Amino acid sequence: MCYVKHQIQNNVAQIILARPKKRNALNRAMISELYRIFCSLAADPLVSSVAITGTGPDFCAGADLDEMQGRGSLVKNADIERANKLMDCIGAFPKPVTAQLHGHVLGGGLELALACHRRVTDSSGVFAFPEMALGFLPAWGGTVRLPKLIGHANAAMMIHEGLGIGAASALEWGLVDEVIYIDQVAIKPH
Repeated sequence: MCYVKHQIQNNVAQIILARPKKRNALNRAMISELYRIFCSLAADPLVSSVAITGTGPDFCAGADLDEMQGRGSLVKNADIERANKLMDCIGAFPKPVTAQLHGHVLGGGLELALACHRRVTDSSGVFAFPEMALGFLPAWGGTVRLPKLIGHANAAMMIHEGLGIGAASALEWGLVDEVIYIDQVAIKPH
């Protein structure tokens, strides 16, 4: 089953997380497919930039916790390595990558957004790392990328306390670069 779709229009590659019944939660197959797509787009001379978004009401609710249940630590470590390889690929991608966010952007979904070069959200955006409540830390690079964007104190509140923030706070803190409101007027920081 294909959980990631992509198309190229006017030199922009649009990548779409297409697992809305699971709130676009990232499973192993999606992570591998995203990595494969990014590798092919990097070499495509017709692609000048990439945008990534999700179908349904949420961008991405994080890692697929159902898939993680009952798996041994060696398998989990391999999954973490696979996800980190994807995040590093996106972060070092030779063309601009924009995350087009909406709804819940949680855990691994937030880490995916943080790996992108630019983040734009609509006013429904809610950003959080709920991992601590589940007994673990973000493991896909979010603990490094987030403080660089929003400072150590704000990052600590989000990571250690599980603080969730809305679109306006995300813009104010520097987590997103732009908020698009329902009337389609873009608000950018001064």
